[in-house]
Amino acid sequence: MSNFIRRIDIETAFDRPNVVRYAGCVHDKDFETATHGHAFAEFKDGRTVDQVKDFFDKPVIVTPLVGKSGDTTSFARAVRYLTHEHQSQQALGKYHYPDTDVFVSEGFDWRTEVNALTARENNTARPNVRQIRLDVMHGRMTARDVRERHPDVYLDRGPELRRLEEDFHEYCRARLQEQHLLEAAAGLPITVLS
Repeated sequence: MSNFIRRIDIETAFDRPNVVRYAGCVHDKDFETATHGHAFAEFKDGRTVDQVKDFFDKPVIVTPLVGKSGDTTSFARAVRYLTHEHQSQQALGKYHYPDTDVFVSEGFDWRTEVNALTARENNTARPNVRQIRLDVMHGRMTARDVRERHPDVYLDRGPELRRLEEDFHEYCRARLQEQHLLEAAAGLPITVLS
């Protein structure tokens, strides 16, 4: 991980014959966090932390990821972190990065491995309900949008979402009325929206 590395740095660092596979993602939409990159690599033979750091020409934090004996899913679990799709990351309000933001070594079908891991854990990704509620509250999404995109969330929170949508409309009406009063007080023609 590093605040300085980008996709080209990761791809260049892991373009080596002893790298079995790698995956990376630049996290540039995380809330209150500077843009930074994450990458995971599997090597044919052992490498020290310092050896891996030397692959990069920028400062990086290298943490060894060693799976438990017999755990064939540890790499997929690490790669899954790149999208923040797991419920533990969504519960923290982290941005859910699309699959298209993940870049991998040639031939590595990371999505199949992550889907298999998720199915094995019976842990399907859940939408970020807090973010959905905020989007409705700020008019970026309607209750109908939630019904169509996230039916489970709508079933659980439909009345609340409709109240938030109505609250947004009331807020807009109040702001418009304030604007009219300010324009009238200033002797300006009143803007009428239909």
